[in-house]
Amino acid sequence: MAGQCCTTRFIIRCEEVYQAFLDPIGVRFAFHFYGDRKTNDIWKPQWYLSQTLNWIQVNINFFVTAVGIVAKQSGIFMSPASAFYKYLSELPIVKTKTLLKQEMNLGTKNFRALRH
Repeated sequence: MAGQCCTTRFIIRCEEVYQAFLDPIGVRFAFHFYGDRKTNDIWKPQWYLSQTLNWIQVNINFFVTAVGIVAKQSGIFMSPASAFYKYLSELPIVKTKTLLKQEMNLGTKNFRALRH
């Protein structure tokens, strides 16, 4: 079956395997770069961008090796490296969009305050 990883004891969807490896990185990203942390500084986007690059460099080989075995057995179409890069690249993209919305809202509020 495409998209499933078979063993003698159970069947696992490979997307679940990808998520099991990737979700902790997303949780860690959210912990550091959202909320009331010092690392969530609107004026320091380089912090989350450089941290994302660091996680890519440190973890890509492990992810491809560990998940690659499961992916080969399942016949899924997205390579482990592609899934890894896609997931990690989405983290700073979403964060940047959030910051831009915040900045636009602040700019609009400041503009309205100046008009009155």
